Amino acid sequence: MMPDVGSDHGSDHAANDASNDNPPQNDLMELSQAELDRATAIKEAFQNDERLGGIPSDFMCVQYALCTADETLEFICQRAFLMQCFMEEYRIADTIEEGIDLFHQYTIQHPGNFLAVEYLPDQQNYFVITDGAAFYPSTIKTDDQWRTWIGSCYYWWQATFPDFQAMRIGHTQMWECDGASFDNFDANLAEKAKDLMLAYPKSQCAIYFLNSPTVVNIFWALWKRALPERERKTFILGHSIPGWEGQRIDSLYKQPTAEAAREKMVLNVYDFLQLRAKNEREFSLDKAAKALNQEDNETIG
Repeated sequence: MMPDVGSDHGSDHAANDASNDNPPQNDLMELSQAELDRATAIKEAFQNDERLGGIPSDFMCVQYALCTADETLEFICQRAFLMQCFMEEYRIADTIEEGIDLFHQYTIQHPGNFLAVEYLPDQQNYFVITDGAAFYPSTIKTDDQWRTWIGSCYYWWQATFPDFQAMRIGHTQMWECDGASFDNFDANLAEKAKDLMLAYPKSQCAIYFLNSPTVVNIFWALWKRALPERERKTFILGHSIPGWEGQRIDSLYKQPTAEAAREKMVLNVYDFLQLRAKNEREFSLDKAAKALNQEDNETIG
């Protein structure tokens, strides 16, 4: 369930009942000719970049195309190289099994920080709820704990971009900030996280900060410098949900119990990663080009 956020920022943010049944994928995986051309050009640029030890999949080339529309091929190649370095440094195998293991471990280490990861069928995108007051960066001390945190970030991003329509729209996030203090923020951790933030091709529909206190506003003033302009525009601070003023959103999601809600969320992420893997396995740029040519011929005929 996504509550009515009461904002006209991106007019599609109306209240919706979230369904986590895998949506029909045919329409969600279609590309325009311009999108196909850009993805093909990106793949060719990757093939010609000697720094890349392996060429990203055709599916990933489309993700770069859809999520980096204002970037040059040179900059996108730099992203891909940084992404490759990230995967090597943190030993990310890019498998469903590893993804769900890291995300599960993170929800155990930081209970209540993630509240929900859901699909919004009416908006055709994915919705993530977090509780900023339930994240304690001081507990991330060892290399394994750091890998669990940064690896889980990578995988929940993967889970919220399982099809091309979700990439176009971007995921929606809602952060409960009531009760957050300086104990919930770490500038050094944020600086290290930039390795992934600046490399991974993602799009954001909106990020709502509910009941944001002064500490969140201060941290945002520092953090926004590292973000591209298109992402900065999606951040909405000091937000409140009509009819839910003065109440924390976590009580909406810890149902029937916090543990049951956590288990459901982990299963959702597993399902979304499976859906992404299926779409990635079955997609190719050549097939997409043939499908578009066939459509053009049928139109002409």
